Amino acid sequence: MPVTVHLFMYALLTALLIALAAALYRQRQFAREREEDLMSLLIALSSLMELRDAYTEGHCARVRNLVAMIGERLGLSKRQVEDVIIAATLHDIGKLGVPDAILHKPGRLTEDEFSFIKRHVIFGSSALTSIHRFRDVINMVKHHHEAYDGGGYPDGLKGEMIPLGSRIIAVIDAYDAMTSERAYRHSYTPEMAMAILAEGTGRQFDPEVVDIFVKLLKERPVSAVDPVCGMPSDGLRRVRHEGKDYYFCSHACMEAFKKEPAKYAGASVSGMGM
Repeated sequence: MPVTVHLFMYALLTALLIALAAALYRQRQFAREREEDLMSLLIALSSLMELRDAYTEGHCARVRNLVAMIGERLGLSKRQVEDVIIAATLHDIGKLGVPDAILHKPGRLTEDEFSFIKRHVIFGSSALTSIHRFRDVINMVKHHHEAYDGGGYPDGLKGEMIPLGSRIIAVIDAYDAMTSERAYRHSYTPEMAMAILAEGTGRQFDPEVVDIFVKLLKERPVSAVDPVCGMPSDGLRRVRHEGKDYYFCSHACMEAFKKEPAKYAGASVSGMGM
């Protein structure tokens, strides 16, 4: 299939899913059923990204699971935590606009290729603009590659000018990238990844977020967090897998887990080794 047609199909599917999510999100506060449908669409968008990039498989689940815990430690409201989780789910959606030749290159990118892939934050935030209530989510998606000292992209924001959700996602995103196997390098150990985070504290990463994140990893808490979406579960939906109970915030998340239990069980916080 020609690359242009290939990308057009992904772009069309993404646009349709986002349009549906926009319609449902506007009504989500009125009915639990709408929330179920919205979560199904977010999972579908996440799955669509995984079709393009093998590395992405499970990545968004791991990131959003930890996002919820950090957000709570920072004193965010339930609604704010939910928005950060949605941003974590969609933070790499812009990679759908990056050609396969760059996305799947088995080696380091050239300067031009890296410049292009950096545009994924613009692609992603632009794709979400039709969802008015996602205004905060859009900003988090756009700025999750900003650096604490102002050396990031796309706008060179610095310190607290960077949305807090973006600062949270940046730390977890970097840790997960380092501890994941890539085509051009082996995964780092958790200890190595944490050392790199420490080196980047105050330069690339928010010091407070790094401190909370490292403490969470060391504590390895057993928490009633939905392993699919990262939302706090209500304790009413349970699936037992390999001797362990998993709880879910929605029927949609529970069904997604049943289809691919190994993927989401491996994404749980308690499963991240130290």
